[in-house]
Amino acid sequence: MTHPMSPGRPHDPREERFRPMGEFLQAETVAVIVLALVALLAPGDLGGAAATGMIVLLIGIPVVRVLWLVGRWFRRGDTRFALVGVMVLVVLAGGFALSR
Repeated sequence: MTHPMSPGRPHDPREERFRPMGEFLQAETVAVIVLALVALLAPGDLGGAAATGMIVLLIGIPVVRVLWLVGRWFRRGDTRFALVGVMVLVVLAGGFALSR
């Protein structure tokens, strides 16, 4: 509870823990939007390359997030969640291997 004379809410030392991931996701969103616009507007190979890059990002961004969460869960000692994340990555890798 805040002191009656203090403005706002109390300081939470954990408040910034998700800032790096949030900034990463914002930057990746901008990159996907730019690539989508280039894919739509650019002719030929440039448009195709932009579309491919956009698809790679749309697949890769969630994978990076799961990797980040798995590392965070292992560091915090929450092995059950970490192992579920590892299994998600194994399923993704298996699907990729089968598609080749």
